[in-house]
Amino acid sequence: MSHPFPTSESPIRQAIRMLDGARLVARLGRHLPLFGLLFGITALVVLNMLLFHNIYLSLFLGIVFVGFFAGQILAFVQLRAIRKDLESGRQTLQVIEEAGDQPDLRALQRRLRKEVVPGETRDLVLGWLELGLQGRHEGYDALLEEVLERRSIRETRDLSLHATLNRTTLKLGFLGTLIGIILTFPPMKRAVLGLSASDGELKFIRDIAMAIDGDQYAILSTLVATGLSILIEFVTIQFLERLYLGLGAVLSRVNEWNTLTLQAAIVSWREGTQKADEAERNRARLEEAVVGSQLALERHLEALATATRAAQGQLGEVARVQLLMEERIARLAEYERQYRDFLSAKAKTVAPDGARGGN
Repeated sequence: MSHPFPTSESPIRQAIRMLDGARLVARLGRHLPLFGLLFGITALVVLNMLLFHNIYLSLFLGIVFVGFFAGQILAFVQLRAIRKDLESGRQTLQVIEEAGDQPDLRALQRRLRKEVVPGETRDLVLGWLELGLQGRHEGYDALLEEVLERRSIRETRDLSLHATLNRTTLKLGFLGTLIGIILTFPPMKRAVLGLSASDGELKFIRDIAMAIDGDQYAILSTLVATGLSILIEFVTIQFLERLYLGLGAVLSRVNEWNTLTLQAAIVSWREGTQKADEAERNRARLEEAVVGSQLALERHLEALATATRAAQGQLGEVARVQLLMEERIARLAEYERQYRDFLSAKAKTVAPDGARGGN
């Protein structure tokens, strides 16, 4: 059996290798949201215990961290969904590879439906097989485009949620910066005005310290928001984008297999089906002809039986007539013998033997 890929690795084998790499990344990456949550909770507790004692300031930072927590939980859920799609794709590719270079379309369809859990790649291949088994020549590219469109919508939706959380985190950090700057104004004002008092230097120092606390809060809010944004941008978003790019590359290899292997198998199956249909039609015509010949033969045999019965009846009549004729012939022979005896007796009566001798 000739192999369509004599000098290079088959598309399905390449797709399996890519998918195995993506599955490994997904298994490792599913722990990132958990580490992110742990980091966020630890940072929030440390900041509140060591730096801030104002419940309102702690509450604002808590809101910043809540957005980060929501993104990490969302990423965890999305990674679980991606892992399910990866497992389904891996099972689909395994079944396709086991089907060989000239797959049995119906057997492949049965195995995919029975052995593989629903997934993007499985449903696409089943759609191609259904088109092939229906004998349709078009629609394969349309199915692929629909899958790509749905994937693009899902990827855009997932990534846009993280991008929105990222922008919100940065804006909250900027808002915290403004709040911290605003908090510096009252103590700075009191510090400047307090210099004229008798104990102005002491109040000035205390107010300046309060202003520094506001600056610290502003800087720390910006720092926290920027750090969380970096985690979202370069860890969560980049991680998801790499996984989606890997899935897209796998789908490209599956489409290559469709072009080089599946379409050839569909053409062969279609030709075999046409030959089988033609053989079935020939068999049906032959069976019809045999049945017609058998019926005609039965009619002829029935007519022959009728003629035989008629001939037997006629032969019986001939035999009866023959017997009658033999009886009549025997009777005529008897009459002739009697007539001859009569003539002989009459001749003796008319001329006796002695009289004929005297003459």
